[in-house]
Amino acid sequence: MGTYIGGWVEYELEGDWYGAINIICVVDQYYDAFACLFGVKNYAGFKAIAPNRGLPDDISEEVLRDTPTNDLTHDHSWISLDEIEAIDWEEYAENLDQRISQYHKDESGERVWHSKGRLLKPPPIDLSSAGQFEYGGILYEVRTMQRKEVLQYWQPLIDMMRIVAKKRGNVRLVVYFDS
Repeated sequence: MGTYIGGWVEYELEGDWYGAINIICVVDQYYDAFACLFGVKNYAGFKAIAPNRGLPDDISEEVLRDTPTNDLTHDHSWISLDEIEAIDWEEYAENLDQRISQYHKDESGERVWHSKGRLLKPPPIDLSSAGQFEYGGILYEVRTMQRKEVLQYWQPLIDMMRIVAKKRGNVRLVVYFDS
């Protein structure tokens, strides 16, 4: 069983918050994106922007009703659109990715990303520093990620948040994770 994200975009109107967008239809399961903003499933080694803040004290009634707080949910948090806009998407993670990237070559011989994961049988090399290596006829890379690599995951939601902000002003994303 994996970890999934749930939550809402909220907007503020005259001091009260209201639910605007249920994110279930907009975002998918992508651990590196979870790690980048919230520190959840942080194999990539990002310094999280808004880790485990809990639910906002002034959360909207609609979002509170729709947000589970049981033994299966965890890492409830929130982040404002202003905080998202201030992120340095060029920033590198603080640590090497704990997973090894695997590549194959396409018809023209160009390297194409295939997957990430842990090796079942460790290769006979040092994996504690960044670099590429070939093992068993497959090209692998130990590397440090950049935040911009997960931006495509968040971009549709950020665009929607900007639209709401143009009409309503103050906007935030309230999330929880389900394992």
